[in-house]
Amino acid sequence: VTTTAVTSGCDGAAGYVSGAPIVPHSLNSMLSAVLMGYLITAALDHVNYLVPESIRFPISCIIFLVGCIVDLLMKEGLDNLGDTPLEVFFHGRNSLSYFDPHAIFFVILPPLLFESASGMSWHVLKKVLPSSLILALPGVLINVCLTGVICKWFITDTAGHTLSWEAIFLLSSILSATDPVAVVAALRSLGAPAKLSSLIEGESLLNDGSAFVVFLVFQDWVGKTAPNDEKLCAGTSPSAGCIIGKFFQLALGGSLLGILTGMIVKWWIRHARFL
Repeated sequence: VTTTAVTSGCDGAAGYVSGAPIVPHSLNSMLSAVLMGYLITAALDHVNYLVPESIRFPISCIIFLVGCIVDLLMKEGLDNLGDTPLEVFFHGRNSLSYFDPHAIFFVILPPLLFESASGMSWHVLKKVLPSSLILALPGVLINVCLTGVICKWFITDTAGHTLSWEAIFLLSSILSATDPVAVVAALRSLGAPAKLSSLIEGESLLNDGSAFVVFLVFQDWVGKTAPNDEKLCAGTSPSAGCIIGKFFQLALGGSLLGILTGMIVKWWIRHARFL
């Protein structure tokens, strides 16, 4: 992906990433889009800070709304800009839409989880851990079911037909793993008890794993004809034993890997100052 982007940006020839066309100057436009997005976010945060606290909205909600507005404006005016800096910015936004989803899962998500986990108090977290586990395991399953029922009523395909239950629950498993950044920020600004904030934040750290297993299960059901090496469980539909086994494999394996990594990092931090 990087090679294609660099080549396209240097020689002006359009390249392809996973079969999708990348416009000329893709690397330059992608960097411009990232920089412009950062500047817009910083400006919005500064303006929002000037608003009285009693009527101030969470910055994440404002960024979401502004992003929707910018997206609509880009779709309307992309073909009428000519050779301008805004065209480079808009093309950068389109190039970023071809970003590899695996990079989000393996590169962007881990630092976010680490930042959230490192900022929590362990003494408070261990008191609310049982409640967080209940919300993250059976709570996510209930959320998937309820979200799936609602999506079944309102979401259709391009032909106007309702989606299958397997596809609906696949979508709801993606939507069920919420990230309560705005909620936690609002609780902290309101001076809510640390136990409540830790409960919500602890659940958000744990629900990604359970929602990911649910996603893999329904992905297998949707892709029944896919090769077995691309499935969570081999066969046309995953069995209950395979699902439970894979869940404990991912849960326990991830926990052991996290503990081992934490011990290594702790040792490194303790001895790095003497190097």
